Amino acid sequence: MSFTEKAFEVRGVRICLKHWHEHAPCKIIALHGWLDNAGSFDVIAPLMPECSIVAVDLAGQGLSDRRPASALYHLWDDLIDILAIADELGWESFTLMGHSRGAMLAVMLAASCPDRIRQLLLIDGLMPQPVKIEDAATQLANFIADNRRYTQQKHRYYKSREQAIWVRSRATGMSEPIINILASRQLRQKGGKWFWDYDQKLKSASAIKLTAEHNQAFLKAVQCPVLLVLADRGLGADASLVDTVRSFSNISYQLVEGHHHLHLGEQAREIADLFQGAIEKS
Repeated sequence: MSFTEKAFEVRGVRICLKHWHEHAPCKIIALHGWLDNAGSFDVIAPLMPECSIVAVDLAGQGLSDRRPASALYHLWDDLIDILAIADELGWESFTLMGHSRGAMLAVMLAASCPDRIRQLLLIDGLMPQPVKIEDAATQLANFIADNRRYTQQKHRYYKSREQAIWVRSRATGMSEPIINILASRQLRQKGGKWFWDYDQKLKSASAIKLTAEHNQAFLKAVQCPVLLVLADRGLGADASLVDTVRSFSNISYQLVEGHHHLHLGEQAREIADLFQGAIEKS
């Protein structure tokens, strides 16, 4: 199934995206997880033909530009970019589909701008891991140390494309076929060697993390319907998260067999069917 490559200038940064089923009636912006890219939706997007799906390379990842050297990668920075992309597309209201960190962005944007978001379709992600308020100073100290370190850190180079994929598979537990999909927009060659091209600052700890009370407040502020697919070998194994989900009447959830990146595997068809069914009922 074909797609269109596009790019928009957003606050001085070129943001790249893949647009599937451009003229379909349901408008969806798809948000990938940490250090992934728009290729995260290469398997599921073709299975949702009634949906015009814009899969974004968030800043510093995939084919998109990095932010300026003085800029950072807080969650809320991406929210501004997402709305700018929707404006460029001419979408006043739309659905958000998000995986992992992308799901967190989706929840925060739906809570903050309820007039823009019609529905949330979430894949093994909900809100960031909270910190206790008494740990705020330690969190900020970690951020300062990480930012100094990752600003200076260079890419690690590999002798071959296969080695780069194998090493990442060993480090993350993701299968090589799934990493191969993501590699199409993130793995680069320079001087005969290969490297994963993303802004190293993305690996920095957050300066400020939300508390459990913050997370609850965001979830309570979401007014649109939410369908959350949880992986039984991912976040679905977290009983406390499942209990949290059950406490919100507007959040439906489905536990699906699989790992954290299950939407890139054989469960993609099941998830696509669940999402399309939820859209039809909304």
